Amino acid sequence: MNLLFDHLVHFVQNPVQAAEEMKYIGVQAFMGGNHEKWGTYNSLAYFGLSYIEFLGIREREIAEEAALHHDLTRQAITLLPHYQGFNRIALRTNNIEKVAKHAQTLGYIIEGPVNGERTRDDGVTIRWKMLFIKDELSKLPFPFIIQWQQSDEERFQDLHEKINAHPLGKVEIEDLVIAVDNVENETEKWSKLFGLKRSEPYLDEELQAECIQLFLQGGNLTFASLDKSWKFYDDVNEHGEGPFLLRLIGDRSIPLHKLLGAYFHVKGRGK
Repeated sequence: MNLLFDHLVHFVQNPVQAAEEMKYIGVQAFMGGNHEKWGTYNSLAYFGLSYIEFLGIREREIAEEAALHHDLTRQAITLLPHYQGFNRIALRTNNIEKVAKHAQTLGYIIEGPVNGERTRDDGVTIRWKMLFIKDELSKLPFPFIIQWQQSDEERFQDLHEKINAHPLGKVEIEDLVIAVDNVENETEKWSKLFGLKRSEPYLDEELQAECIQLFLQGGNLTFASLDKSWKFYDDVNEHGEGPFLLRLIGDRSIPLHKLLGAYFHVKGRGK
């Protein structure tokens, strides 16, 4: 399997307002469009083909019906509007059926693949497939898998202006930090399921936490052991295991910021 970091889902009360707030750290987000059959809508911030999806509920009645058969919408109606913050990530593939079979071989329950689409403000409809992999024994949901109708090359050409629009200049994802109770167990499980190489355990100086990293094109995943000494421990512990800090690389440094219930840190390139 060749899986890549596709996007990070960030639940927000208002995706339009979320795009405005991201300007505080020099990140430009654009309106994405509406998911008509799921009752949700989004704005998007691109870093190459990796991006953040600021996802909100547009039509709650539609979302509640869609939640019966769509795991991400199910999470959205459970958490919104009271919770804002990172939720889960999507990994990109060009063979979603192969990923599904591999997950089933390992004994996991799958939901999908299901078809998805959204209509942009320019009237263009974007289409994809999604696969959800269930782990009944874990509080931390697995990433979902996405396969776009367009190739990566076609998407890059289509998104070129949005990718290069940040006030910070060229911005890329360094890593997404995920708080977990057991770093060794979670990384071993994710590594086996998704075919990702992992680092040896190490002490992250910024976090002052024991970490193991999974290497992923488009943005690495850093699993950090929950620690009461963290300056953001109370925020993280309130919502349990999951992603909480996105570290970016830009043309200049931006100190650690908390925006929309999540943490962002931009490191200057070469520093």
